[in-house]
Amino acid sequence: MKDRRKKSRNTDDRRYNNRVYTDIDVITFIENQEFHTKMRNISGNGMQIIEPAEIEMQPKQNCQITIKDEATMITLDAYVVWKDFGLIGLCFEKQNQKNQKRINKLSQKLLMVSLTDEGVAGLV
Repeated sequence: MKDRRKKSRNTDDRRYNNRVYTDIDVITFIENQEFHTKMRNISGNGMQIIEPAEIEMQPKQNCQITIKDEATMITLDAYVVWKDFGLIGLCFEKQNQKNQKRINKLSQKLLMVSLTDEGVAGLV
């Protein structure tokens, strides 16, 4: 069995798994105020956004996210799960199937952009 005691726990490799993240502009509505944030990562049931300085989001807070690119516009109800080092982790409320498919497409697009453009922001 491998000895794990001496392994450093806070290395970048462990945290990011050598993945290239692509940041995409998103509009976030918090208590009817509109903020322009950057989306770092998205999956079927949640996402991470980079918190601008003017937003004061707290865990267990509800918000609404509007994600726009040239093809789609998705509005999702979300719930703040965690907040750490300027990143916010959001969990989506259960979506209908149409929205879920859009999220999955966006997630695939994000991955393809980050693999082909080496971290250039924006959807192609």
